Amino acid sequence: INSRILASKSSLTSTSRLTAIGDCTDDLPTADGTRPRYAGGGSHQLAEPQKDVAGRILEGVGGALHLTQAGLVGVRVAKWRAPTIVIDDSKIVSLDCGPGRSKLDRVTTLVPEYVEPSLDYTETTADPWEDARAIARFGAPKPRELSLLTVQHHGQARALTKIAAARENPRVTAAVSLRFWGLRLLGEERVILHRPDRGLDMVPMRIVALSLDLNAGDGVVKVELESDEAAAYAWSAAEEGGRPAAPPLSVNGRAP
Repeated sequence: INSRILASKSSLTSTSRLTAIGDCTDDLPTADGTRPRYAGGGSHQLAEPQKDVAGRILEGVGGALHLTQAGLVGVRVAKWRAPTIVIDDSKIVSLDCGPGRSKLDRVTTLVPEYVEPSLDYTETTADPWEDARAIARFGAPKPRELSLLTVQHHGQARALTKIAAARENPRVTAAVSLRFWGLRLLGEERVILHRPDRGLDMVPMRIVALSLDLNAGDGVVKVELESDEAAAYAWSAAEEGGRPAAPPLSVNGRAP
């Protein structure tokens, strides 16, 4: 979960690994100083499929694997970087967009599950994160648990939950068909969608999926997008919340 794991030998591109390591070690504010953006730990059974273990590690950094333009596997962690590539009318073959998710798909409150060191490294829940904008739009909260079992810090669990909640409730979703120009989006995390005639004026969008369909005529590259914003990745000490209070003695009678 930390820089040592990300730095281990693998098929990941060295450039993306080094970037991910640097992103994990960024200092974020806490009530009594700073903490790394992402750290943690854990264990697993040797018989477990590697993809399951990797999935838990990626959940603990809000991360994902992606395909690079060189055809290699890259890795990224959750951090805001402003997009630079613009998709406008000159590049679009077709566009289908809408106002985020439907009411049936709403998730307005996420409750993170993480491992608390001061409680003998037991699984516990951090303070829930409520998406105020989604609650205002959809009404009563509909809570859902978010498993972050490689995370060992209350504030980190909360920060990841803030990002996850924003991703659950994008303001805009879009499906775009592009010509072969769209292949330059391989390896990109975000783009800017600019269609003022559709009410989309330089909107940052996160690339959710990208595929190639050679039988689709002009629109051979299909891209699924969801709106994204820097505020979801920003963090302040006031958002850390308070970790659960440690009991004077643990279950085995010793100090935690």
